[in-house]
Amino acid sequence: MRAVLAMGGYTELQTYKEERIRLVRSLPPTGAQPLWDARWLLVHPDGDRSRNIIEKYDIRYIVLHKDSSVTDWRAFAAREDLYRVAYENDTEVIVAPRQ
Repeated sequence: MRAVLAMGGYTELQTYKEERIRLVRSLPPTGAQPLWDARWLLVHPDGDRSRNIIEKYDIRYIVLHKDSSVTDWRAFAAREDLYRVAYENDTEVIVAPRQ
């Protein structure tokens, strides 16, 4: 999945487990803040901070794994005013923020 994100220009914003973010040696060159922002957005699909993160990183798609212990993909799909489902299969949902 990271290769696909990199090809799409999303080299900065990806997710890591919290424990890994806290380990400086595990961080990508962009540092910890983009990782914290990504984790916030995955847990909080709405609100001012989430809107700011979407704008700051020019997020066009969010890839959500249906079996994630961190993210409830249904919280994104239910917010049709904020997101549209761009793709869905048995294991993943990709949503696009509405502008």
